[in-house]
Amino acid sequence: MLDLGMSNKEASLEAKIKFIMLIAKAFHRYGASADRIEKALDRISENLGIVGHYFSLPTGIFASFKTPDAEHTRMERLDPGKVNLSKLFHVDQAVDYVTWDKLSISEGTELIGQILNDKPLYNNTIVTFSYGLISLAVCIILKGSWNDAFVSTLVGLFVGFFAESVREERID
Repeated sequence: MLDLGMSNKEASLEAKIKFIMLIAKAFHRYGASADRIEKALDRISENLGIVGHYFSLPTGIFASFKTPDAEHTRMERLDPGKVNLSKLFHVDQAVDYVTWDKLSISEGTELIGQILNDKPLYNNTIVTFSYGLISLAVCIILKGSWNDAFVSTLVGLFVGFFAESVREERID
């Protein structure tokens, strides 16, 4: 924890930029929308005492940072990731700790790096079967017949298999 009495606003510009870009990668990887990413990065950079402008795309993010001395521009090419609300929550929590000065920027960077390297909470097999179970449950709720339930379960499993085999988590 940060006990030095130094706030994160006093950290180096490069550390702040590295932290912000890592947050952008994590938010993008775990399914945050472009407008949510841009708004979050605006608030984070404002809290850290730097001026930043952001533009998020499905396959990348552009960032421009202004200081009294110069402008710094970053561009990251990102592959689409899978929605992972658990990891998105943990990244949000790490960002909150840094912005509240409960963690230093370097500790926050380390924590987000650990979150990015952790395995997903549920493996692909469980997620695939959950598609089938959800399809079955919806069919039962809609008072479908047993034949409808069987077919909807098979369709759900097919969709789950297809969704899990096409998309995979990626980040450098």
